[in-house]
Amino acid sequence: FLNGDVKTADDAERAFAETGADGVMIARAAITNPFIFRQIKELRAEGHYRQPTVRERIELCIRHLTHHCEVRGVPRGIRSPHLGSMYFS
Repeated sequence: FLNGDVKTADDAERAFAETGADGVMIARAAITNPFIFRQIKELRAEGHYRQPTVRERIELCIRHLTHHCEVRGVPRGIRSPHLGSMYFS
């Protein structure tokens, strides 16, 4: 398994090709691009991947906010610093 500097599906594919690794570990890249796992799977299976639509991004943000509110309660969930640091590229 390869760990480090895998920030995009293309990085993962290059890592597989150059190292022969059986897998890659994704960390911080998943914070800015939570769709990276789907993109890697599509690239490996189909040779290309699609970018998330605006609708998919908005739906994910809503799910994320809803979860924060369920876990922390509405006032704390909305003011959570974790939401402020989140950026979906």
